[in-house]
Amino acid sequence: MNTVIQGDFCEGVRALLVDKDRQPNWQYGTLGDISAQTIDAFFAPCWTSHPLADL
Repeated sequence: MNTVIQGDFCEGVRALLVDKDRQPNWQYGTLGDISAQTIDAFFAPCWTSHPLADL
């Protein structure tokens, strides 16, 4: 879920499936450009309690 929220997933879908230009405009040029805080955000929970816990 967090990968979709960050935006690069949507940009990849746009470049490959929507516009089909295969020219994604990524937020970061290299892995070294990504902050530790941004990486940690990928692994943070999306919710405080699981949305299906009551089932």
